[in-house]
Amino acid sequence: MASAISIINHHDSKNIELDIFGVSEGGAWLSSKETRLRLEKIQESGWGSLGTDVNPNIFHNHDVISGLEKCDVIFPIIHGSPGEDGTLQGLLSFLGKPYVGSDVSASAAGMNKATMKALFTAHNISQAKYLTIDRANNSSELKLRIDEIESALTYPLFVKPASAGSSIGVSKTNDAKELLNGLVIALEYGPQVVVEEALVGRELECGVIELDGLNATPLGEIKTTNEFYDYSSKYIDESTTIIVPAIIKEQLQQQIQTISLQAFRAVGARGYARVDFFLSDDGTISCLEINTHPGFTSKSMFPKLCSEFGLDYPDLISALVKTANQIAPRRNFETLSL
Repeated sequence: MASAISIINHHDSKNIELDIFGVSEGGAWLSSKETRLRLEKIQESGWGSLGTDVNPNIFHNHDVISGLEKCDVIFPIIHGSPGEDGTLQGLLSFLGKPYVGSDVSASAAGMNKATMKALFTAHNISQAKYLTIDRANNSSELKLRIDEIESALTYPLFVKPASAGSSIGVSKTNDAKELLNGLVIALEYGPQVVVEEALVGRELECGVIELDGLNATPLGEIKTTNEFYDYSSKYIDESTTIIVPAIIKEQLQQQIQTISLQAFRAVGARGYARVDFFLSDDGTISCLEINTHPGFTSKSMFPKLCSEFGLDYPDLISALVKTANQIAPRRNFETLSL
């Protein structure tokens, strides 16, 4: 919601005309008119949702379908599943509309940490030691999983749902009891869990943007007083600090920028993304993840990195829309006679 409102308030209105389509918490698609009415109430109060209407079948809402068909480019601003995981991108592809950001496969890979890490491994991108754990059907299976983890990895460990964002369901564990609790929590969010060794160091982030070729932005740094950069640190705790540009040696920055481009290509990303890293005290660089649909408020890290790169917020929106129109594959379906 915050990302969408930022785009509405800061886009280049002389060259871009916006139609906005909201999706309620219940999965119902809203017409442009209804979305604007509800957004006005949210802006007046400062926070809120688009409602809990339930009707996930977009094709029953003719106002939405006809509205989308009139658009030249779609800018998906949605976080979490379903939507960020490639499902929305699949819908837009079938509608034959160019859209900002990664396609179906890259969005799915970026949303699923198990897939992402496997791709990083295949492309020799340095990362923390990890294991992927599938759902355990009973306590004895879960005990076997814990034995497997403890034989391969060293505490402290992070336990993460494979397909969740914003650090939701993530736990830091220091022993078998905490690991068990962490697995139980993470498995509530899906059938796959990633367990990885905790890293100590600076948390750095790099933007990648496609403008007549791939470009890596200067780096930013996250500093939090919490034990790790969890949901509270990202959205509630005002003591969390974003530093742009990060103070870092030029050689290390160039190395991280190069790895960012490698990560972007490894998942097949398109348009833009943010890549997150840990830099240890001994100079070891570890890639945490790639976010193919990063936060897009004017205060979010990705727009701040692009501003340091030379693109202010309105220009960034325009550049992404222009790029989407240039690089999006066209879908031409033909009837075949056999």
